[in-house]
Amino acid sequence: MTKKLIATLGELLLIAAALLGLYLLYQVWFSNVRADLAATEIATEIEREFSDSSSPATESAPVIESTVDGTSEPKRAIGLLYIPKLKSDVWKTPIISDVSGRALSIGVGHYPMTALPGDPGNFAIAGHRATNGEPFARFERLAKGDLVYVQTKAGFFTYELFENQKIQEREVWVLDSNPKGLAEGVESLITLTSCDPRWNSTRRWAWWGKLVEFSTERPKGLNQ
Repeated sequence: MTKKLIATLGELLLIAAALLGLYLLYQVWFSNVRADLAATEIATEIEREFSDSSSPATESAPVIESTVDGTSEPKRAIGLLYIPKLKSDVWKTPIISDVSGRALSIGVGHYPMTALPGDPGNFAIAGHRATNGEPFARFERLAKGDLVYVQTKAGFFTYELFENQKIQEREVWVLDSNPKGLAEGVESLITLTSCDPRWNSTRRWAWWGKLVEFSTERPKGLNQ
């Protein structure tokens, strides 16, 4: 009886291990594949909208998710993000006007209460470091002086990173228009936020950059 019980428990443990393995495979691999496919489709639609000369430069990019109950704004793709230092991880990545799980599973999310690209204040975005496309998987590669490009219907905004800090999740001051004085003398700021460490999100990591250029033409730094 005891041997049979032990054998049954062993089989159950094997099944549990197999199910756990499948779940991890889904999280690490399939969620990335699904996110990449969705991001590529959305990026293509954004580029099509941006190339349409009949629509005004201030018009938002395509609606990703419509409002359901009429009490909230629809989620839109407001632009594309490029970070040459992170190469293909962040290249033509959709910027969604929300930071919900849905938004972060198809690109990077813009905190709606913060400024828009190029506007005075702090344009703040968030992205995953693990699973769901993981655009910020190699966040640790970023350094002062690295350039970040944001493409909107109006053109290309170039930001230069100048400061970073690891913080606790509750420290929302990083989203302020002038976070702890970092924006002194800087009219337009960008904040990149992600989890830290990559596989154990006990903190947040923030990078700040200042707007250094705007152009209606594609910057040379984006020529691959």
